[in-house]
Amino acid sequence: MTAAGGDESRPAPQADRLSDRSVLVAEDGGWLGLMVAEVLEHSGMRVFGPVDSVAAALRTLASCTPDMALLGVRLGGVATGAIAEHLRGRRIPFVCATAVDAGPLPAFVRDAPVLRQPYSCAQLLAAMAGLPRRE
Repeated sequence: MTAAGGDESRPAPQADRLSDRSVLVAEDGGWLGLMVAEVLEHSGMRVFGPVDSVAAALRTLASCTPDMALLGVRLGGVATGAIAEHLRGRRIPFVCATAVDAGPLPAFVRDAPVLRQPYSCAQLLAAMAGLPRRE
């Protein structure tokens, strides 16, 4: 995640739309997952995670229902299709994050917004704020 696009110490306007909502962060980048969680917490969100494996994400989802999720396309080298389908089944909207800069993405990413790394804090917040409200 980069600081491109302005002063990252001030919450973006999208932060108002995220305040008091909850999010699952499933990202295996170690420090990246922690940074994403921190940015989302700073915007007023309640964060579940970060989790860094498919199993950990599914365990977390067994005990909570977040309003939305940020889902890495792969966690620990494993495709996250099972998580995406679980989220869809529960009508939890999500954004996919990937380090793949070109080429086709897996089918389970269909219709989900995609953040291609590196992305800025402002891009992250805009993508999350653009998700529909959970029904």
